[in-house]
Amino acid sequence: MDEGVKKALKKKTVTIVGYETMSRDGADLKGVHGEVWGLNKLYRIVSARWTRWFEIHAGDYLRRDGTHWGSLSQMGIPIYMQREHEDIPTSKTFPRERLNAYLKRRFRTEPDYFTSSFSYMFGLAMLEGFTEIHLYGVTMTDEYETYFERAGLEYLIGLARGSGVRVNVSPKSPLLHIGYVYGYQEPRLTLDQVGPAIAYLDDAIAWQEAEISRAEAEKAKMPRRLSDEQQKRWEQQLLVADGNIRGMRNARTWLRFYGKGGSLLRPDGRVN
Repeated sequence: MDEGVKKALKKKTVTIVGYETMSRDGADLKGVHGEVWGLNKLYRIVSARWTRWFEIHAGDYLRRDGTHWGSLSQMGIPIYMQREHEDIPTSKTFPRERLNAYLKRRFRTEPDYFTSSFSYMFGLAMLEGFTEIHLYGVTMTDEYETYFERAGLEYLIGLARGSGVRVNVSPKSPLLHIGYVYGYQEPRLTLDQVGPAIAYLDDAIAWQEAEISRAEAEKAKMPRRLSDEQQKRWEQQLLVADGNIRGMRNARTWLRFYGKGGSLLRPDGRVN
């Protein structure tokens, strides 16, 4: 048999689809070249020739949305969940332990570094020997995803590419991009993007100030004068607390400056 024909027969392709509209452009939603996998409630907004579904969240949580639970029970394709459910006939227990064993055996990985539904989906595609994995509509850019979920998927993409799997990430997705060149350029965030950090600092400053006021009120109620050692320790604690507040206020001021377009780096390369 011709070598090219052999390779074509061995090729297994899957397209993993997410919610983000712009980076979904170009996805093989008709499944012309292989399987098409979706997740959660994506069926409500995207029509495709789905071949498998993933709903990895806890069953008690999922049952709160009876409409969604009912839709899952009628999908008629394999649905990977934490466990099988009698009222979802096509539900399958996600093979987490088998996936962990495969990754450990093949790549010496640590267990359970699955930080999102997409990482479970991608890992299963690796376990099943897919030779091409396409990611469309997968961006992981909201605050929660960026901090807690994105890293696991990018890690698996690196393992897959290093093992010879062809991984195609939509060119309109920010996955595997950081938007600046470390050491040569500064990261650029908008005021909206630094807003959560500013809000956290506001709360932290208010809490620290309240703690100082509470401690001072307690000291004033003490029946006797503090010893020299106690007074020194008290003053040291106040000094540390005051330094914390001053540092957080400086950070808040800098974040506001930076979020409005201020520069992280001075012309001489030092941090502002």
